[in-house]
Amino acid sequence: MTGGFRQRMAWLHTWVGLWMGWLLFAVFLTGALSVFYEPITHWMQPERQTVARPAVDIPRALANAQRLLALNAADAGHWQIELPGDEDYAVHLHYDGQRGPEIRMDPESGALLPPARDTAGGRHFITFHYELHSGMVGVWIVAFFTMALLVALVSGIVTHKRFFADFFTFRPRKGQRSWLDAHNALGVLVLPFLFVISYTGLIIWWPDTMPAGVRMFYTDQRALFDEMGGAHFREAASRSAGTRTGALPNLPAMFADAQARLSRDSQGNDSIERVSITHPGHANAEVEFSGPYHYDGIDFAAARHYHYDAATGAFRSAEFDDEMVGNGDAPAPLIAGSVLRSLHLARFGGTMVDWLYFLSGLAGAGVMATGLLLFSVKRRNRKLEEFGRHSARVYDAIDRLNVAAVASLCIACIGFLWANRLLPVSLDERHEWEIGAFFAIWLAAALHAAVTPPARAWRLQLGGAGLLCVALPVLNAITTPWHLGRYLYHGDWRAAGVELGALACGAALLWTATYLRHRLGTGASAPRLATGGRR
Repeated sequence: MTGGFRQRMAWLHTWVGLWMGWLLFAVFLTGALSVFYEPITHWMQPERQTVARPAVDIPRALANAQRLLALNAADAGHWQIELPGDEDYAVHLHYDGQRGPEIRMDPESGALLPPARDTAGGRHFITFHYELHSGMVGVWIVAFFTMALLVALVSGIVTHKRFFADFFTFRPRKGQRSWLDAHNALGVLVLPFLFVISYTGLIIWWPDTMPAGVRMFYTDQRALFDEMGGAHFREAASRSAGTRTGALPNLPAMFADAQARLSRDSQGNDSIERVSITHPGHANAEVEFSGPYHYDGIDFAAARHYHYDAATGAFRSAEFDDEMVGNGDAPAPLIAGSVLRSLHLARFGGTMVDWLYFLSGLAGAGVMATGLLLFSVKRRNRKLEEFGRHSARVYDAIDRLNVAAVASLCIACIGFLWANRLLPVSLDERHEWEIGAFFAIWLAAALHAAVTPPARAWRLQLGGAGLLCVALPVLNAITTPWHLGRYLYHGDWRAAGVELGALACGAALLWTATYLRHRLGTGASAPRLATGGRR
């Protein structure tokens, strides 16, 4: 670490980017996929997909659901009924102490429907993105690497003299220069996104990752939670049930009143989605009708709720979620936290912003990948020896780690979707098997990268990931009654989008693998495009 200020920043950018880039690539790739976690989950549960969605008699559905819950969960302290929607034609029932698979009910007949397959769904990518499926330990690891990313971003800005000119410069087929141009162009393109997504990602977990401030001003995190509106939830949960009467509320009559109030408050744009009954069959039972959650740049999770006395059916109150920061009485920390959280989670702007975040996330992953490859190509061309007589071994290990971090993860991500279709539907704890398959595939691919010359490993793994992507629609057609043409015919764009996206990614990966095979077969150009290793 010698030379002037810029040279020192270049050293910091290079080595922080290398040691942190492997995991940050995974964080950015899974973060990009998590933007569309709902369509992915929808595709991963084909049992919920229907050819047609007939009009549902909601009062009848409520009566059927109430009767079923009274027979199977009379002693539960809380019932919840999820009404049919775009996600599923069935009614979903939940109650305290529920065990086993989800309860799905035909809204017309009241008959039980087969449960949808147990799956981790798109939330697998969310959970890996912020905690690596490791709980708070994973949160701390990701937070540390995110801080390192901010260091790499600042040092990268200092390093480049021609910062904006780099964005308009790309020299193809120039080996190291091409990788540098790609790294610079992608970095400049998504630089504001990288700063915002990194900072807001840290802020989301500030009570846990920066506990000193909480301990300085509050006795514990419960006191902080109370100030931010949590006392209301604890008070509602501790409300006495009263004596047991066995009487059940008249849900259809209350539903009509709640829907009329919601239509008036939302100008007719919303419908009741959930019905919750607290202490059913008791004197102090309460019924709550909830509209859909709305996300925008201010409100993180805002929904309208209407409360009724279960015994008399009398209307009690209407409220928004307490976490709504549009309320002028909301604490300032809650307002700031909700805005930053919405920025990180893309809870505003609709589909256009979702695609912007998705493409920016992929570009961020591209910044990490090109930086890792640039490190290897630069040292191969200049024959640097930062590790003395062990330099060749260290560089070769880094080459193999690059393959394991980038190409192997791509195989694991698409392999996760394959596992959803290949694992038995009735398998216990099936979602855990899917997650286990993801890590097992990643480990197997990483071991392949460890024992295969890097140049060959890149071609094989990128090509393998591409084949798995383009074959995903075929696998789906073989293992389920659905296929891409049927999705498109019935207008199921969420499921169709997953398969079209897989085809697009597969085509890009296969093109890359073919290009590398061609370039690596041309002799003199091979070392400049390869990431190292013997061919």
